[in-house]
Amino acid sequence: MTEEQALTKFVRCTRFNDLDGAREALQFISPETVNRQDADGRDMLIRAVAAHNTCAVEALLDGRCDLTHKEKHSGKTAVDLAMEYPEKSRIRQLFLLKKYHPAAPFNLGIACERNDAEVVAAHLPPGCHPSLNENFVYPMPPGFLQELLLARAVRANAAAVVKLLLERGADPDAFCRKNEKTPRELAADKPEIRKLFGGR
Repeated sequence: MTEEQALTKFVRCTRFNDLDGAREALQFISPETVNRQDADGRDMLIRAVAAHNTCAVEALLDGRCDLTHKEKHSGKTAVDLAMEYPEKSRIRQLFLLKKYHPAAPFNLGIACERNDAEVVAAHLPPGCHPSLNENFVYPMPPGFLQELLLARAVRANAAAVVKLLLERGADPDAFCRKNEKTPRELAADKPEIRKLFGGR
């Protein structure tokens, strides 16, 4: 099978949710082709995530994808795009199960999703730092709503990270632009997180 034939087969198989066929086709597609970016900065994995093609994403997440690639217009990686899916989305879960390929750029938001307080602590500024109460998670282009790190942790119900951020001076009553609520308000249906906030 030539690479051109394999690409045609891959597209056909992912269209009909034939995961085994897609994986077989990928054996004849070089990593260079898998990771080749188009004029918009999209490689095969980014295009698959953007197209909501679960079968293609599952086939491509085999360790050959370069997760550092970013879309030009949004500056987002495939991981970033996948994390925008609903929590129970299969595509989002696939990326979580792969635990983010080690080549992926570090992202505090991802560590919050994983409730990985140790990783978050290692990448936070020392001591209490005002930036914890700024609306950011990762660099984003102007015009995109950014988010408090504490709000991200609350949404993920990441109790260990919430506890750490509170110890570092994060304010549960700071307004989060992306969610248009404070972290305390976001925790309304999360008893464990509310308990951490206590009388704050």
